[in-house]
Amino acid sequence: LHLALGVTEAIDTPYPESPWVVLKFGGRSVSTAPNWAVIAQLLRDRLAEGVQPVVCHSALVGVSNALIDLLEPAVAGQDTDDKLAKIKLQHETLATELGVDPRSLDEHFTNVEQLIAGVKLVGEVSPRVHARVLAIGELAATRIGAAYLTSLGLAVTWFDARELLESTTIRDQTE
Repeated sequence: LHLALGVTEAIDTPYPESPWVVLKFGGRSVSTAPNWAVIAQLLRDRLAEGVQPVVCHSALVGVSNALIDLLEPAVAGQDTDDKLAKIKLQHETLATELGVDPRSLDEHFTNVEQLIAGVKLVGEVSPRVHARVLAIGELAATRIGAAYLTSLGLAVTWFDARELLESTTIRDQTE
């Protein structure tokens, strides 16, 4: 039970014998250092209860929309450097506040720069490229979170959801 979050009674689960518990955090929850201190304590509490937490979380607050906002000007061949710089700064600031090396995010931002350059070159954005651009938000944010939790001594293994999940295309129903 987590009184700080207003949880005062246990919640029934359909899997009471499962050692796993999923903790899902939205963008606002993972966007500040004080919130990450709360997340770390929640993890410690769950571990103390004898369960194995799995943390899933969103991109930092506003980042998904900001990444989408890169695409229209890119299609038009317009400059996106300032918009991308703001997204990068948001991540670097949080990383620094958490004691995480912001250079650990370079691969993700190089990737999005290349994707945006490709969109500018061809003047269009496919659904697959759109998804890849948006994924950068979650990838960068989860890397920061995993590095921070590791720095606190928590045993963390970061997984790329794109390697764990599989989707199936249903004819005439998906792109």
